[in-house]
Amino acid sequence: MLHRLLDIAFEQIRMAKRRCCHEGRHVPQEERWRQCPDKRMVYAGLFLACDGLILFARTFTANREASMRKTSSKLASTIAYGALGPYVESPADDYVATMGEASGPQRLASVKLALEADPDNIEALVAKAEYITSDKECRLEVLKRAVKVGSRLWTPVEKEYGRKMSWWDFPGTRPYMRAIYALGQACEEAGDLATARHCYESLVRMNERDPMGARFAIERMPVAQGVSPRA
Repeated sequence: MLHRLLDIAFEQIRMAKRRCCHEGRHVPQEERWRQCPDKRMVYAGLFLACDGLILFARTFTANREASMRKTSSKLASTIAYGALGPYVESPADDYVATMGEASGPQRLASVKLALEADPDNIEALVAKAEYITSDKECRLEVLKRAVKVGSRLWTPVEKEYGRKMSWWDFPGTRPYMRAIYALGQACEEAGDLATARHCYESLVRMNERDPMGARFAIERMPVAQGVSPRA
């Protein structure tokens, strides 16, 4: 339809040009336009052509965004198994490795690249939260997302291993546990002591040896009132 309207518009202009050439005289462009048989068709054709290009651009952008979301879902973090037990495999692993070795602006750039490669990368989310200092709510949301992703990934593994599940002893579980601890600290700073206590107690239940020192965090806290929600 778009091509047809363009053809009609330009055919009107060509007709005016042929008429002028047939009369054997040179006619300026402005006069050719005045002699165009049906200017309304030209205007309509060009207007709809522009409108069609805008529609095409919007459709192309929407399709590209949908494709990126689909690709992102395919590239999300997954559980893999190795000699040291289960671990999280992510398309952002290379950036996370760089993030651990870098500092300053280079580290921040690595965090951004890691989240572009995998928006649900736990280590990158925890690192991002470190840079959010003024907006406590935003920081909490980022850490809650990290814990939620970790729960989604590790709950099936915990059911699979049962009593043989070794939190922290499996190195791959440590980023998730660090995310829980970071969420507990952020909740404590925000005054949500119930959720903070729940996070610390969860870590103690996961590993009674308490390699992260969650018991010390619980001991320094005042008694929280009410029932703590799940992290």
